[in-house]
Amino acid sequence: MIQRLGALLVAALWVLALPAAPADAATDAVAVGVHAESFVDHSRSTPSDVVAGIAPESERRLPTTIFYPARGEAAADGDAVRDARPRSGRYPLVLFAGGAPGAPIDYAPLLQHWAAAGYVVAAPAFPVSSFAGPDAVAYTDLPRQSEDLRFVLRRVLALDAKQEGIASIDGKHIAVAGHSLGGQTALSLVAKCCRDSRVDVALVLAGVTDATDGPALHKLKGPALFVHSRNDRAVPYQPALHTCATVSGWKRMLTVERVRGLRAHTDPYLGKSQYASIVQPATVAFLDGYMRDSASARHRLSRVGTGTDLAGLSRCRVGA
Repeated sequence: MIQRLGALLVAALWVLALPAAPADAATDAVAVGVHAESFVDHSRSTPSDVVAGIAPESERRLPTTIFYPARGEAAADGDAVRDARPRSGRYPLVLFAGGAPGAPIDYAPLLQHWAAAGYVVAAPAFPVSSFAGPDAVAYTDLPRQSEDLRFVLRRVLALDAKQEGIASIDGKHIAVAGHSLGGQTALSLVAKCCRDSRVDVALVLAGVTDATDGPALHKLKGPALFVHSRNDRAVPYQPALHTCATVSGWKRMLTVERVRGLRAHTDPYLGKSQYASIVQPATVAFLDGYMRDSASARHRLSRVGTGTDLAGLSRCRVGA
């Protein structure tokens, strides 16, 4: 099963506040900057993965890509500018955990979209899963990724914005998001096992929710938005729907329809497809609605997919 899932995902992966916006107003897109940090946790170790060529280490290296709102107008192609001059103001933070294998740059269109909407986005590369794919070692290492995210959160919040040249972070408004294997890591920070009280909301994109080697996803706390393709062959839809239903508080499932095969696991999140054009604004509407308490954003989210047969929002009712 693990080998089959690994083969599917490897093949598939080929293929922030703005100057305080009114509570009921959508934010305008702005330019985006990108900054690289090299965080190292010397207190924890990294296992070896012979297949992926990863040697054991006595520390955990977590190179982190940070996207942030920058000065000037948004580029026509939406691409971030390295170490661009940051925009003034303080912005909510989104911690992002990518899939396996998967580097932050793979998710650039999505993460830049969030940054352009007024969020600082910090995306670490994990020591094993970001390079090894979802093999046995990656699953064994999965519980360690919860602490990886907490470690990165501490280090990002400790950055001196003026010295590092990134936008200032509003540490009182923090979201966690993740795709595929990273979805379980993201959810763990709102679960009983590994909860971080600083995290306000969770955003889960085609998330693995039933990995037996991963952290136990019990007593999950919302608000939480799940996004999943009904025909996802790499990470099945039903386990995610069941997990969504167990969340206490506000939760919704945004179901992506029609897309099939390996593309169902990647197209809505990694590129600029017609599905991504739905998922990107939907995720911003969720973040704005539940981190900025925007009623108009919550209304936008409730209407996602209206007039199309590409996606629809539901209340995570199993068997409905």
